[in-house]
Amino acid sequence: MYADSTRCAIYRRIKNKEKNISKSVNRIIVTSIGLLIFSYHLIDIFDLYSKGKQNKKKSMGGGTQSKLLEPSSQISTDFQCDNCRITIDQVSWKQCNQCHSFDLCGQCEQINYDELIPIVLDNHKQCHKKMHLNEMITSQDITSISIVEAEAEANQNLDVRSEAEYQRILKQKRIENDYEMAIVMNMLQQKQNPISTESSDVHSMISGYHIQASQTNIRILSLDGGGIRGYMPIQVLCQLITETHLSDIENFNAENDKHQELFHAAQAEFIKKFDYFTGTSTGGLIGFCLAINYNILKLKKIYERSSFYFKRNRLGPYLWDKYDPVNIHNEIDKIIDQIQWPHGQKLTAKNATLLDLHNLLNPKQEVTIQQLAKDKLDETLMSYGNWLEFYDSKFSKDIGQSKIRSFVEREKVLLITAYNTTGDIMTVFNTSYAKHWPYLIADVLKATMAAPTYFPPQHIHKRIIRDGHFIEDPHPKPAEIFIDGGVFANDPELVAMWAIRMQWKKLVNYHLLSIGTGTYNGKLSPTTRGGYPGWIRTDGLAINILMDATRSSTEIMGNNLAKFNNIRRMKFNYRIIESMSLDDPTFIQKFNDEWESLKTGDDFKALLYFYNKYINKQSK
Repeated sequence: MYADSTRCAIYRRIKNKEKNISKSVNRIIVTSIGLLIFSYHLIDIFDLYSKGKQNKKKSMGGGTQSKLLEPSSQISTDFQCDNCRITIDQVSWKQCNQCHSFDLCGQCEQINYDELIPIVLDNHKQCHKKMHLNEMITSQDITSISIVEAEAEANQNLDVRSEAEYQRILKQKRIENDYEMAIVMNMLQQKQNPISTESSDVHSMISGYHIQASQTNIRILSLDGGGIRGYMPIQVLCQLITETHLSDIENFNAENDKHQELFHAAQAEFIKKFDYFTGTSTGGLIGFCLAINYNILKLKKIYERSSFYFKRNRLGPYLWDKYDPVNIHNEIDKIIDQIQWPHGQKLTAKNATLLDLHNLLNPKQEVTIQQLAKDKLDETLMSYGNWLEFYDSKFSKDIGQSKIRSFVEREKVLLITAYNTTGDIMTVFNTSYAKHWPYLIADVLKATMAAPTYFPPQHIHKRIIRDGHFIEDPHPKPAEIFIDGGVFANDPELVAMWAIRMQWKKLVNYHLLSIGTGTYNGKLSPTTRGGYPGWIRTDGLAINILMDATRSSTEIMGNNLAKFNNIRRMKFNYRIIESMSLDDPTFIQKFNDEWESLKTGDDFKALLYFYNKYINKQSK
């Protein structure tokens, strides 16, 4: 008895010691983490203190005094930059102080006047010639002007300039865009009793412009962000393609090699129906794969192996990102490496740019090496900048050239969102926008998926042009740092409508199919704690709510805009009943379990109806 009680006592002591050791170890771990976090804060405090001392020295040393604020206001104007053709939205800019008809926006005014492209300088010279002004123009003639001063000066010459533009439009017998429509309407208000023949021609042009708009349909496929839940739009698209383009196969089997080949061919027909593909985060990857016709049955398998691609970091997301992106990044590179590029080009993820992707999507409007040669480069870049105006050949077969616009026949465009933290500005990477051509495709895809706390930010170096090719900069500037586009457009459908408005510059019909990844249902409760633990430890509550907030605002605005006649929209989505984070691997199995019944429901039937009426039929 005594021996047994002694052994029990010894056993209890050992157990108590083990518990105490375990508690001590936990305290050490927690203390270490706390010290690391505290050290980060100390570094931040030291940086702030150092900057404060530097600013103080500057202010005391007679140098330029540090400022807290600088002008950043925006205002609508009727002035366009004569270099990039963007409508000026600043309260002051640069203008020629002789003719008062040549304007430069904030970005273009940074360029030396003599270094502007020749066509811009020639247009300015011709303007001086017509006005009998000095044709020897220098940078000294380009000075700052405010909106108030510019408007006052413009009013003195408004009638002459408007009449000249009005006569030009009458001569071409066609209104091409909203800019020309505004000129015509303003002149009609001034000419209360225009000549009868002139009035007849003008009214004919106005009605023709609106008839053309009613017959111009732009078809858009928009894909939401949502992490692993990107599996849902892939499954939905597979079902849509199968039912609309493989209806003769009774029992489609995605594992059957022959069926996979037939599906790939059907997918090629499906993507021909769309003009714009737009995506955010996981939707950006899916949109890219569709645009290049990478078989999304293969893409679906990537999501089914999410545990491999979402490689967990220790102590993430407390000290660093939750996941190591190496595996998913390698897979993105492999997809790009498999692309069959035109003309037998040997391109890989390490050198394929958005220009290469533009040429792949639009072989008839390929931008050639010759167009990127030194003597043609500036004009080419301007042609795919704000000078760009898409048109339909069936309406504008005899469209002429213009000194202020670049007419390009309808193209297939890929839009991918990301947020540039270096410039504190949203970025919508656009394959038909020259400023984005120097970016690598791989960098763009990795940037749009760099969800804060989940994956690290993407550091990007733009390439430079040499002899008609984009190459790595031998003397690179500091990298631009991008994060997931979901922080401003997790549902990118409004982004697509904005891009179309900027690139078509005229009234069109928007036929928009938007597919979601399920609406998040994470709720705050009275017991939810604030601070880092409350927002980060609870399955990424902060990032999930912020991403879903941008989706919610877009859906509400998009739905209300679609009540107007020129927008036809369907948002295909489901509400997730239980709380589920962006990286929850159980979503795939749970979705598959319910999809068998969901695909026979009213939502999917409505999707079939919308696709057949507004996408498939309208493309023929």
